[in-house]
Amino acid sequence: MSNPPDWLEQYAKDEWARLEPDLALTAVDLTAFAAYCQSYARWRAAEEWLSDGHGSTVVLRDKDGKVKTVARLPQVQIAKDALADMFRYGNAFGLTPASRLSPASKVQKPLEKPRQTDSERMAKVIAIAESA
Repeated sequence: MSNPPDWLEQYAKDEWARLEPDLALTAVDLTAFAAYCQSYARWRAAEEWLSDGHGSTVVLRDKDGKVKTVARLPQVQIAKDALADMFRYGNAFGLTPASRLSPASKVQKPLEKPRQTDSERMAKVIAIAESA
């Protein structure tokens, strides 16, 4: 078990402690894993701030009090960007259901024969039929 870098935010360190024991990380993985954990911390902090009654928009008014525009708060974009980063890094570590189900995540056994496609099976049947 490796310790998280000191510079990570507390939520990132907590995420590191939660996941790291279940991952087979090598020294070359630690920077990317730290980036995943830091993205988690940013996403969580932004979502908590938004959920704490701040909402996701702000109304901007002119000097007469008329609504000029409704703007999205920066925390919305921070949360969105951090979540995208989490999924990108998380996929590399098999932290999403889709990444665990993808063919690339399954290591083929050395003695296991590759499965034939339908077209390969059909070609074989045709070849046998033509030779008969």
